[in-house]
Amino acid sequence: MGKTFTEKLLAAQMKNSSCVCVGLDPDKKRILSDGDKGGVAKRKLGDFCKRIIKKTAAIACAFKLNFGFYLNFVPGDPAAGIEVLGRIIKFIEENYPDIPIILDYKAGDIGNSALQYAEAAFSGFGVDAVTINDYLGSNSVFEFLKLGFAFGLCKTSNPSSGEFQDFPETGTTPVTQLYQRVAELSAEWRNEYPESGIVFGATYPEQLAEICGEYPDMPMLLPGIGKQEGDLEATIEAVAGNNAEDRPFVINSSRGIIYADDPDIAARTLCHKINKLLPDGFYG
Repeated sequence: MGKTFTEKLLAAQMKNSSCVCVGLDPDKKRILSDGDKGGVAKRKLGDFCKRIIKKTAAIACAFKLNFGFYLNFVPGDPAAGIEVLGRIIKFIEENYPDIPIILDYKAGDIGNSALQYAEAAFSGFGVDAVTINDYLGSNSVFEFLKLGFAFGLCKTSNPSSGEFQDFPETGTTPVTQLYQRVAELSAEWRNEYPESGIVFGATYPEQLAEICGEYPDMPMLLPGIGKQEGDLEATIEAVAGNNAEDRPFVINSSRGIIYADDPDIAARTLCHKINKLLPDGFYG
């Protein structure tokens, strides 16, 4: 039996002394020229991703591939982009088998429909973990957790996330906010499915600190550092100040690394900033 996602992640973090997850979000507007399509677009997509992977593999603790960017990359041919996504995943597996792969899927459905999404990710693409939309409850979540690791959406990094996730607004009623309830349920689900965690935006460090303190062993995928201007120091303080040695977590950066003049330098710079904030001996 192969390693679990958590085992692979912790091993990769120790090997590379890194909590940096490199987000492979290839924007066709930044990569393709006017008129590029078909085989040309597929080749450029594959070449772009492989270049980033090769440049950052020595520093990454995980690669995260956003499904939507591949689905919409090749003009007029979504199947072509998905084909390249499969090739990129296989490229990582064959050349960097110790680095776990997260499919940023955000899929959410129930029953047999959820099972189709889960099997496509874990059995079809062969990834180690996925992000899911857990707001449909356990009928959706468990279909993913039966097959692999899933990060459920708890508090996302976008500015409008509070329209739902912070309902009711702080101070209006004593009722628990929605993102807090998601974290609470996620902790309960971990009793049966320990290969699970939550997505929590680094753009909300005060709420992050609260959740980290309440659930000190909850694995976390932390987006929002870089172009979304999340507070790195406050994020590390939140996770490292609450039993972080028992908490697998990754800090994702996509645009800040993959569109840098030198992705290797960008990834190493972020890693250095993170490591300066972590307690001594964090990687063992």
